[in-house]
Parts: sequence; structure tokens; C-alpha cells
Amino acid sequence: YIDNLTEEPDPILKVYCDKVKANMQSQAQNLLKLAKEDAYGISLGTEYYCGSNGAIAANGRSLLVASMNNDTKEDLASDEENAILTNDYVNYAKEHLDYILGANSLSISFVTGFGQTTPKNTHHRPSIVLEASMPGMLVGGANKNLEDTYAASALNEVAPAKCYIDNA
Repeated sequence: YIDNLTEEPDPILKVYCDKVKANMQSQAQNLLKLAKEDAYGISLGTEYYCGSNGAIAANGRSLLVASMNNDTKEDLASDEENAILTNDYVNYAKEHLDYILGANSLSISFVTGFGQTTPKNTHHRPSIVLEASMPGMLVGGANKNLEDTYAASALNEVAPAKCYIDNA
């Protein structure tokens, strides 16, 4: 919010930027709390839904962004607490990435073509036509709602975090 390094910041923009930053930090605190309670260090709890991996990736990114903007000394008692919180943000952002790449209840890398066990039959029309999943795609992930008949029959009574099937 500074146009020129020799100018004072616009007070209206500063207030707005401070509010955005405070909201980002608040969201990161909530994500961090959820991640610390999860066996795999992610922030979904048991809310696995269609596209849950996108949310996991976004939450990890939010934690990483918060780590770069965690300099609000008024909210923290000391620089040491600030450093610990910043490290937690970075470490749990890494846990989110690790989950996506295979440190999950299924030991599956949810990125096509990456890792030892990777999705091959993605619900992606160009891949279906080519009869091969394009490499580098993030698949939707676990979905406890079992919204199609195949998943409902194959994953009935499966734990939410394990409700994933590699089927187009």
C-alpha cells in the first residue's frame, strides 16, 4: 500500500491491508488448530467431500502465506512466540503437501504420474478419451458423500478419509 518508498502509506489502504492480514492470520490459526488435531496433519477433520484435495492444497497454501505475514507483534508476547508460530505454519503447510503426495490413509499420491501409487483412471474427459491420465493433475481425493453408484457400492461403510476409488 505504498506507491513510493519515500511516501507515507495511504491511511485508508493501510486499514484495509491490516484487516486483510488480520483475517488471513485468523484463518491460519483455525487451520493450524484443525491440523494439529488430525493424524495426518491436515485441516479437514472428517469433512472429506468432492474436491477435498483442492481444499487441502488451498489450506496448505494459506498456512504458508500466513508464515510470511506473521509479524503482528501486538498479537504475540515475544519474538520467540512469533518464530514458533511461523515454524508451525510452515511445518503444517508441509504436512498438507505430504498428504497430497502420499502420506495419507491410502498411501496414494493424489497427483497423477507422481509417486509409486498414483491414480490412473481419473474422472477427466480428455484422459478418458486418451485412456491414460495426464501427468501432473491433482485428483479430487476422498469423498465421504459417495455421490455415484460405483463409489457407493465399493466404499459402503468405509471411513471418510478412505472414501476414494481410482475409477473414471
